[in-house]
Amino acid sequence: MKHTFKVTFEQYVFNATVVHSERSYEWKIDIPTTLSKDVQDCIYMYLYDYDGDVTAKHITITMDDLHQYKEYL
Repeated sequence: MKHTFKVTFEQYVFNATVVHSERSYEWKIDIPTTLSKDVQDCIYMYLYDYDGDVTAKHITITMDDLHQYKEYL
């Protein structure tokens, strides 16, 4: 199953697509390159770990959400 949704992080809005089966998830995430590489990496990790509704139309990520990956920030 393939699903595309909008992701909001601070003032940025970008697309993310997840293709999921019973066993795996594959993400394609269009993170703005104007964000620092560390923040981009944290957003990738957050979405790869995301266990919410992958059929949602919109996911909002805050800097607080990324604190679990703070060793990368």
